[in-house]
Amino acid sequence: MRGWVIALGGALLASALLASAGSAPGWAAGKGHRRGYVIEFRSRPGEYFGHAYVVVGRQTGSGRIRATRKAGFMPDPSASEIETLGRVKGRVAFTAEDRGTPADERYRVRVSKAAHDRAVARIDANSRRRPTFGLFDQNCNTFVGKIAEAARLAAPDNDVTLPRDYVRALRARNARTAAAD
Repeated sequence: MRGWVIALGGALLASALLASAGSAPGWAAGKGHRRGYVIEFRSRPGEYFGHAYVVVGRQTGSGRIRATRKAGFMPDPSASEIETLGRVKGRVAFTAEDRGTPADERYRVRVSKAAHDRAVARIDANSRRRPTFGLFDQNCNTFVGKIAEAARLAAPDNDVTLPRDYVRALRARNARTAAAD
């Protein structure tokens, strides 16, 4: 069964590489390093598909983010790889892999304090209720999209894609948005 998961991951990866040919990674932090509230949507590579997560906080004068929350959505670690192909208990967390693996895609957007607070409230609400994780209908991309929507940004329609492509699609959907209110 593990071979099936690897084959599925390989097919998704090949599809993503073809779809993103010529697209350069990057992030939009605005001109200079103005202080203020920001949300940075990130993806990182992983064993199979990668992972999407958010960093919500205040940007300092040096461009760094002083994080209020860092969070992604994933299957509970007690679930086996086979079980994660179905629906299992999920958890909202920021993992050692998130901390230690460089992001392969980033999209940073300046937001108002109200948008920041809505994003933090959404993360906290999901942390408390521990929603079900489903690889094909309630995954890390879905979570990132819900945080974007809480900040009144437009989330991509398709969350069954590689996290890197999801963050790129999020950037494209919000390209004309200077700042979320």
